[in-house]
Amino acid sequence: MKMMQKLFAVMILALFIVSIMPAALAEEGSDDEIRSETRVRVGDVEVREETRIKDGEIREKVREKVKDVREDIQETREKIREVREEHREDKDRLLQLRSRVKDCGTDREECRKSKIDLRLGVRLHLVRSIEVMEKSLENLQARIENSDLSDSEKEGALAKIAELQEKLASQKAELEALAGQEDVDPAVLREKIKELKDTWKEIQKEQRKLVARLVHSKLGDLDDKHHGLLRSMDARIDSLEKQGVDVSELVAIMARFEAHVAEVDAQYAAAKEAWQAAEDKDEALDAWKAAQLELRASMKESQSILREFVAKFTELKKSVGDDAEDSETEVEVEVEAEAEVEAETETNDVADDSTTEEE
Repeated sequence: MKMMQKLFAVMILALFIVSIMPAALAEEGSDDEIRSETRVRVGDVEVREETRIKDGEIREKVREKVKDVREDIQETREKIREVREEHREDKDRLLQLRSRVKDCGTDREECRKSKIDLRLGVRLHLVRSIEVMEKSLENLQARIENSDLSDSEKEGALAKIAELQEKLASQKAELEALAGQEDVDPAVLREKIKELKDTWKEIQKEQRKLVARLVHSKLGDLDDKHHGLLRSMDARIDSLEKQGVDVSELVAIMARFEAHVAEVDAQYAAAKEAWQAAEDKDEALDAWKAAQLELRASMKESQSILREFVAKFTELKKSVGDDAEDSETEVEVEVEAEAEVEAETETNDVADDSTTEEE
């Protein structure tokens, strides 16, 4: 009897164990699923946090780049402004000396001294003019060295700049030697002035060609970037569409941007044609500048459409619980920064054309 009771108790315990095993296994499986899901979610958070950090780093780097470029531009402007101011002061002193010579009257000694001072002033003014030209060439040299031109293009451009710098150095040495003489033959001085003006015209011509080449290279990069932006837009639209989001507004914005890119391509082709024609025809540079200005204006429209796309894309991402910032904004910032930089530096070089005036 006792044996039967023990046996019955063992059977009850066995049935109890068997009955709770599925539940125990299910609970264990659920625990695994919870832990797995937790790990996945933690992984997502880590990836997202890492992505946000990286996006933040990129954004900060782009901002720093824009800041550095603008500071460099401002510094260059200040240097050019200082040299020009000194140049103007020299010219004012020269005009005063000319006035003294004209009004010296019958006092022969006073007239003689005034004429000597005038000739000395002319020589010093010419030396200062050379320094202005040297600054202009230094600025152009730095831009060539930091550009995306091919090695052969850089080599050719820098060789031409070096040739002009050497010519200026020779003329400067000659004028400085003349500056140490009390009385100089006016005919010699006139010849030096003519030589210097011829050199300045040569510098201006070469400068316009090199600036055209630099800006053409940058605009080509920006034109390529527009096609990259189209691919990025398409990928972002596809990612939202897979989540069941209505992307019709994004598709419409992208269609506008695609049409705009076609216009940019046509404008770039026109600018490229004008640039190629300008290689050997100085007058064709006007056509190049007009095409280039039209293309730069289109870059502004690119920024506007991009902002609209980014704003709508961010809004739709938030609607499905994704509040991460879109890194496409950085491309927009970079496009804007590069367009601004080219506009600023082109303005500097065009302004340099008026540095030396007729004396």
